[in-house]
Amino acid sequence: MIDSVKNGLEIKVLDEQDIPLMKDLKIEGFRQFSLEYLKRFIKTQDTYGFIAKENNIVVGLCYGHVFRRPDKDSCGFHLSSIGVAEQFQNRGIGSKLLDFVQNFAFEKLQCCKCFLSTLKSDAAACHFYEKQGWTSDSDDVLYYINRKTST
Repeated sequence: MIDSVKNGLEIKVLDEQDIPLMKDLKIEGFRQFSLEYLKRFIKTQDTYGFIAKENNIVVGLCYGHVFRRPDKDSCGFHLSSIGVAEQFQNRGIGSKLLDFVQNFAFEKLQCCKCFLSTLKSDAAACHFYEKQGWTSDSDDVLYYINRKTST
């Protein structure tokens, strides 16, 4: 799959050459990026980062991983997070980034579905995903988390 370039906006899979551009990226809800961690992240099997660049400045980011099941010959792509820098929001960048990621997952990775989780109380996120054609399977899904405790 080739990069998507339209009207000066480039959307592509994050690679090592892009990592230095990430140091100044600020997106609400994202922590400051460790460049060393990003280098390891993109080399990890079945994990992917995607960026939107305008004039060689990263303005949006999405990342996730392939979810494989041992009992089925299929996979899904779990979209872990997506965001666009505040000054670049409401210009369709998030929609284009999400579209690129979906196409990459379906065509390049041969995934049969893409999925994500968001808070029901995050009305803006819910509206965004629904506007892109995503649907919610259930109103009663619970996510349990067990965190490692420090000793």
